Amino acid sequence: MPSMRFVWIQLLLVWGLGPRLWGQEPVSIHYTVEDGLPSDQVYDGFEDRDGNLWFATDHGISRFDGYEFKNYSTQDGLAHNTVFGFTGDPQGNIWMRYLDRSLGFHCKGRFYSSST
Repeated sequence: MPSMRFVWIQLLLVWGLGPRLWGQEPVSIHYTVEDGLPSDQVYDGFEDRDGNLWFATDHGISRFDGYEFKNYSTQDGLAHNTVFGFTGDPQGNIWMRYLDRSLGFHCKGRFYSSST
């Protein structure tokens, strides 16, 4: 039976050093307004069940499909442009919390506010 020390050394090699030994560095990408975000001030991020990334900003929200950003604002149905957070529900709706603490949600391609 291997000793605990041997097991920890294996874990360190596989999880800690393994990616570096095999040339797989962690990937970090920094997106800005030049890439399509509506603002560089991002408050929250959320991944929907389709794998799209949603970003809450002070100039609306943005959906990233892995290739391009699609931005939404009050002109698209948001109650406010400053969105602080996201959460999802079991039906696949995306809920958002606005600057004034009100709520809205995205369902089947449309935005709704909690007051409608």
